[in-house]
Amino acid sequence: MKQSSLVRKTLVSVITLFAVITVTTSLFSIRTISDYLTDEYVSKGKAIAEGIANSTAEIILNRDASTVQALIDQYSATEGVAYVYVTDENGAMLSHTFVPRVPADLGDRKGDRESTAIRYQKMKKYGDIIDVSAPILFGVAGYTHIGMSRDVIKGHVFLAIRKSIVFMSLIFVFSTAAILIMAKRISRPLKILTRYAREVAADNIYVPEDIRKEVMDISSGAGNIGEEIRVLAEALSSMTQRLTENIKDLDKKVWERTSELEDTLVKLKALDEMKSSFLSTVSHELRTPLTSVLGFADIIRKQLDQDLLPLITVTDKKTERSIKRVREHIDIITTESRRLTTLINDVLDISKMEAGKVEWRTEPLNFQEIITRAVSATSVLFKNKGVEVVCDVQTDLPVAVGDRDRFIQVLINLLSNAAKFSDKGTVTCSAQRQGDDIVVGVQDEGLGIAREDCGKVFDKFKQVGDTLTDRPAGTGLGLSICKQIVEHHGGYISVDSVPGKGSRFSFTVPTDGPKPKTMDMELLVRHLDEYEVRGEAAPDARCKNILVVDDQAHIRSLLKYELEAAGYNVREAADGIEAVNDARENRPDLIILDIMMPVMNGIDAAAVLKSNPATGDIPIIVLSILEDENKGYRVGVDRYLKKPINVPALLSEVQSLLLRNKSSKKVLIIDENESAIKSLSRMLEARGYTVIGAHDMSECLGLALSVRPNLIIIDISTSNKNDLLKSIKLEKSLETVTCILVGGETGVNS
Repeated sequence: MKQSSLVRKTLVSVITLFAVITVTTSLFSIRTISDYLTDEYVSKGKAIAEGIANSTAEIILNRDASTVQALIDQYSATEGVAYVYVTDENGAMLSHTFVPRVPADLGDRKGDRESTAIRYQKMKKYGDIIDVSAPILFGVAGYTHIGMSRDVIKGHVFLAIRKSIVFMSLIFVFSTAAILIMAKRISRPLKILTRYAREVAADNIYVPEDIRKEVMDISSGAGNIGEEIRVLAEALSSMTQRLTENIKDLDKKVWERTSELEDTLVKLKALDEMKSSFLSTVSHELRTPLTSVLGFADIIRKQLDQDLLPLITVTDKKTERSIKRVREHIDIITTESRRLTTLINDVLDISKMEAGKVEWRTEPLNFQEIITRAVSATSVLFKNKGVEVVCDVQTDLPVAVGDRDRFIQVLINLLSNAAKFSDKGTVTCSAQRQGDDIVVGVQDEGLGIAREDCGKVFDKFKQVGDTLTDRPAGTGLGLSICKQIVEHHGGYISVDSVPGKGSRFSFTVPTDGPKPKTMDMELLVRHLDEYEVRGEAAPDARCKNILVVDDQAHIRSLLKYELEAAGYNVREAADGIEAVNDARENRPDLIILDIMMPVMNGIDAAAVLKSNPATGDIPIIVLSILEDENKGYRVGVDRYLKKPINVPALLSEVQSLLLRNKSSKKVLIIDENESAIKSLSRMLEARGYTVIGAHDMSECLGLALSVRPNLIIIDISTSNKNDLLKSIKLEKSLETVTCILVGGETGVNS
């Protein structure tokens, strides 16, 4: 009788499954045997090695080599032992069983002084070896080595494989035969019923007698098989129909819920973007009036102290109190304005970080300099309280890279917190190496933080303490910003505190920090400025004329007052077009430029000025509420400062730019990437440099010798590949030329 496809498929599936299980079990058993034998031989090798080590200690110290040789010869005939040898403490061979000579590929002859060591190696003569070494008197007298041959183990394993194959084959044959017999017995009633159904479906009323008889036999004996199959088919059909209806209904509901969730997600994203945009816009717009408040408050204070108060004769205590109150009120305006500026900066920072719009710079980090800057910026806070600040920086810290200014911000936040909660004692700012990280910490002896509050201090808008009795000093964003800055650099920040004894905030900086993806234009400009000031300073005899460009009249008035007080002549312009025309007609020595202006914005005005040979070398300082430094530096601006105006910093930058050396102009750029040369050339030409590019490495050295540049900028990967920097510095005529490497792990390096 012909077998049905169901029987064939069932038989093939069962046989395949049995074969897979059989093979898997066999392989597992073989692996287990191999591991067991390996462990046995390792244990055997250990026992022999340790036994020889214990027995030969005194013999070796007495230099009795023959006795040692006799002892190890006893073990050379042991099953599985490939070789035995003993060395002194330096690995020199004392006795061995190698014939005719010691193999060249023996490997390290020394072992572990503390314990028995296992080493797996392959030797040309002995094959795979388990080398067991035991120290003699903790390595002082030498080492015993036993080589256990893994080929013996393989022999046992192969024997087990052969036996297993024979045994499993027999089981497989008998099992297959048994399954075939069972499948035929099970399928016979099904085939009979199938034939009967086909006959009936073919309207064959006269069903053959043999089929009718067999069906009757099934009905009388195993007739329930046909009934069960019929009931099962009906049940499956009904269930399939219900499932189909349920799936359709479920698909409809899932589609509806998905649409609702997508709509909700779009709304939430829009709300989040609106929130970030609102915070950013409000923070930016607040900076302009804050500039006026801070600037004019300082001007009022200066005029009072220098012009008005000296004219007032203090005749009574009432007048003296009034003068004192006026000074105090102005101080309050200045202090609170600066505090408001800090809060606005915090809100702006956190919104930019959440939106992923922060421009991170990458450069080598000098934590001695970073800590010094942060301590200097917060020194007045500690001085007012009589708290001493101690710096403890390890001298040989490894190199780390990251955003220097952001780490200064982190330390200023931590030091400000320490000053806020410390009324006595000392505050220690430290930087130490810990494994592959640099750990920076700020330790104070202040009030401390309760254990249950330690986990909250890094949350946004969270402040520890009793908010009913403790006046919050800030937005609660400072430590959250610190956390995001540190985590961006791959580190983590934590706090340990004991109430009443003080707190320690610490953060880690990995020494394999983030790699820069693009050139940091501000960092390159900083290196160019360092190069420029190394030459002779430009003469300071001519009158310095400064053009102030801002659409806000009060900002122009504030800048004019401060600059004229510093001895400069000031002209004003209200937009970019007016500034460009004024600079062409009455060339200024320096331009201070706002970005957000009508008619022509500051970036476009700077681009026009820098592209004109008549005005291209005029230094430009951008002073704006926007934070887009790279965009400004790419069009050639010399400094990018943010509002509110820090007058001392502004005056310092003005003086630095007016005095810098502009006689050295010729720059050679060496990079295999021509597009990188073009991009960098545009920025340098906008700053007044004459640029020569070289992308053919075979010609760059000859070009440097013929051009004699004042400055060479080299792509670091190109330099490393062709050893360019060394070749340039070996040339006598080029050895004093300043070279700046760009790219690589540090972004820009001088």
